[in-house]
Amino acid sequence: MTLNDILHALDQLKADELTQVQKHLDHLQIQSSAGIPQETPADTIAALRQAFAAMREGLDEDDLQGLVDAMNQEYIETDIQSQYDWLGQDIQE
Repeated sequence: MTLNDILHALDQLKADELTQVQKHLDHLQIQSSAGIPQETPADTIAALRQAFAAMREGLDEDDLQGLVDAMNQEYIETDIQSQYDWLGQDIQE
């Protein structure tokens, strides 16, 4: 499929479908400008597992328990919505 094919297909869309396309493009633009890589969920999980393994490297069970204890010293209530503020209101829907 060429860019011209895509543009032609866009010309055939209804207004509500164009709105969905615009939201998707806006989302991609935000991710691109924020440096967020376009990856699959499996890629994300693999990267997280690798990062967690690297964080644990060189730590024994006492060290890990000390980290857990330190993180559990104080509970901080957060505003869940605030973590998405930088994405814009349309992305939260």
